[in-house]
Amino acid sequence: MGETTRIHRRDFLRLAGAGLGAVALRGSLRPPFQGFPSGDRLCRITEVKVDLHSAPRPGSPVVSTRGFDDVLVLLREVVGEGVYPHNHVWFETPEGYLWSSEAQPVRNVPNPLETTIPAEGIWTELSIPYTEGRVRPDASAPARYRLYYSMVLNVNERVAGDDGGTWYRVEDENGVVMFAPGESFRVITPDEIAPIGTGLEEKEILVNLERQDLSAIEDGVEVYYCRISSGYAFDKEGKRVWNTPIGQNWTWRKMVSR
Repeated sequence: MGETTRIHRRDFLRLAGAGLGAVALRGSLRPPFQGFPSGDRLCRITEVKVDLHSAPRPGSPVVSTRGFDDVLVLLREVVGEGVYPHNHVWFETPEGYLWSSEAQPVRNVPNPLETTIPAEGIWTELSIPYTEGRVRPDASAPARYRLYYSMVLNVNERVAGDDGGTWYRVEDENGVVMFAPGESFRVITPDEIAPIGTGLEEKEILVNLERQDLSAIEDGVEVYYCRISSGYAFDKEGKRVWNTPIGQNWTWRKMVSR
């Protein structure tokens, strides 16, 4: 038998919501939305400059160079030789192999527009590689912030843009107001943020900085695992120093936007 992949309830809802949005808009939006490449899987460059190699290892010939916020088609993930030992995964793209620590996996899934938005707003997630949060609802208006894939923001108004488009008025967790194209945002359903479990389980989150990974433990069983990217710097001797606090910490607050 082949390997079985487990999809948790929230993952299923997340994928279903994005898929339904794509079906509803098929044929009504000019692909690719906002000029991004066509493809089910994409990746966004997160470094100022990156090299793409002929093989998934740092010593292989460089075949292409890309820069910050460039978006490429992600054909598949492969295991090679990592630039650093904590991560040996590479992204295969049509232009060459890219070390996965230098890019964010993203999708480009525009969404149907909400007809009405309640006064208290709705929680949404950006479902395209990025868009500009502008000071007013107009594509020619100055940008306040660049908003990136998977960011969670509160939308509290639908606005007719000066450019003829439909814009959402959004706020970040610090109350900064900006406007962005409405199709960029996927509505987060109540089921996605409802508590999972009875509340009586023994839960802990284990983060290993050397391996750069995270495990969620429930009643002694690992129920979730992922790679992470924590903060670090180098001292004068070239030794890596972690900026992430080390030790046992208690979770005392949870925010939808985080």
